[in-house]
Amino acid sequence: MTALVTPAPSPPPPDPAPSISFKNGGTPRVCMLAACPFPANHGTPGSIREMAEALSDCGHEIHIVTYHFGEEQDVLGPVIHRIPKLTRESQIRVGPTRYRPLYDLQMVFKTLRVIRVSGSDRTSQAIVIE
Repeated sequence: MTALVTPAPSPPPPDPAPSISFKNGGTPRVCMLAACPFPANHGTPGSIREMAEALSDCGHEIHIVTYHFGEEQDVLGPVIHRIPKLTRESQIRVGPTRYRPLYDLQMVFKTLRVIRVSGSDRTSQAIVIE
């Protein structure tokens, strides 16, 4: 006697990925905070620059909010928004300084302004804090 084996039913197809609609017609907007002298070719500032340029190359609209000083380097793609210069400091020391709380507070207000002016909404705005 020969037994007939029936194949198991195939699983249903996966649900399609959810679609996200962006205000600006499909371009994801990213606002990155660089709480350091930017750009620089070392450490955290270098990582932020490389990440921002890579995201820009992928078609994202990148905005970087940073301190009022940094090295003279080209950053390809992202728009850099600097806080106003309110101190005579032109380079920052490693570790805490008496000016860092002021810079960080300035960055909060600058970031809110950049998000508002760029026309972003919550679905198209990601903030990377370094």
